[in-house]
Amino acid sequence: MADLTWIAEPMVPIDQDAQTSARRSAARAVAGAAGPQLDWISGAQGRWPPAEPARPRLIVFVGDHGIGSAAVSRLSAADTQRTVDEIASGAAPLTTLAELHGVGLRVLPVGLDAVGRRRPSEPIDRMDALSEQQVVE
Repeated sequence: MADLTWIAEPMVPIDQDAQTSARRSAARAVAGAAGPQLDWISGAQGRWPPAEPARPRLIVFVGDHGIGSAAVSRLSAADTQRTVDEIASGAAPLTTLAELHGVGLRVLPVGLDAVGRRRPSEPIDRMDALSEQQVVE
């Protein structure tokens, strides 16, 4: 079994007190659907209210799913690759939003069949999507 503890090493534990303060805040109630994100960022920063992120980044993990062959999605692998291409070319709405707000954007293809390096994940209705070895790769 592969040792995956290195993934969590740079992570700082969530500050439960800050997270609780965020949950109890009237400002959080006004945030509506963004409330859980306020809870998380307060816990990660260890303070309420949280500071505005100095250098926000958006990382989009993209992959084809083996379960897709069971026709459970209206989108195909070609649609997934097209979306990745649109983001990379700057044509996707997500790219425009990121640029407008100074948010760094990175796309990580972690299982795109069209890339040729990786195959889609396994069908999760029958087995684990990825093996430990595939995660490490």
